[in-house]
Amino acid sequence: SNKHKGFCVEYDMDLLIKNNPKIAGQLIPVIYLDTRPIFDRNMLSAVNIKSGKPVIADDANRYFTKVLVTKSKMWKYEKEWRLISQINDGRLVNLDCVTAVYLGSKASTELIEYMKLFCLKEKINLYHYSLDIKSYNINLNILLSF
Repeated sequence: SNKHKGFCVEYDMDLLIKNNPKIAGQLIPVIYLDTRPIFDRNMLSAVNIKSGKPVIADDANRYFTKVLVTKSKMWKYEKEWRLISQINDGRLVNLDCVTAVYLGSKASTELIEYMKLFCLKEKINLYHYSLDIKSYNINLNILLSF
């Protein structure tokens, strides 16, 4: 995430859906393509602001969803799903559903240290990717395991 500077959260999907059945309808499988979807600025004109909330035309909604769930085919092995949802109370899911956090290879020292403390407190597995110096592979390093 964020050009290897961010992080990804892994969930126990069965527990996630059991705790919040509405989420099942908001989960979308990632589309893996050779080409990146092109952002069409004209689609922004399909977004209207009414009563302080955006109202998005159906075509624009489908377009934005495709942009958000498309990744390169090189990541197809992940079999990733994405959750696209409006957050009302600041927290989307209960932390009990989180099974691991994966830090990108270029994550800052501050992010790594923060996540170590957070995951240790919450007893969440923490991993950190690193770029292999001899090949184009990405290595997975265990920072915390419970």
